[in-house]
Amino acid sequence: MAWFRSLLAVCAQVLIEFWSGSTRPLEAHGLNRTPLEVYQDCLDILSMMSLLPDPEDIFERWLPIVYQYGVKGKQVHDARLVAVAQAYEIGQILTLNAQDFARYPEVSALLPQQIV
Repeated sequence: MAWFRSLLAVCAQVLIEFWSGSTRPLEAHGLNRTPLEVYQDCLDILSMMSLLPDPEDIFERWLPIVYQYGVKGKQVHDARLVAVAQAYEIGQILTLNAQDFARYPEVSALLPQQIV
């Protein structure tokens, strides 16, 4: 499993957004899971992936991206993930919403079913 962990990485923002969506009620488009369940999921994820610390210059990387692409609203979070990817020279992002990253030539968004 160590070789697998070295290939995959996650940043804190992804886990924070995962927690938010997982613990949100079903009627608010969440998964209605308990904090204990989501905590264990986070630990499981961290056992399979390296945790990337936020780059010190994350804001300086993020600001030109949101300006250049005219990013608005909740989409600012996706732009931040692009900034993290750039900081670590990561060219591919695994997501359930590839369309959210279509505007960014800096990264290629992959769906889970595209992973061999």
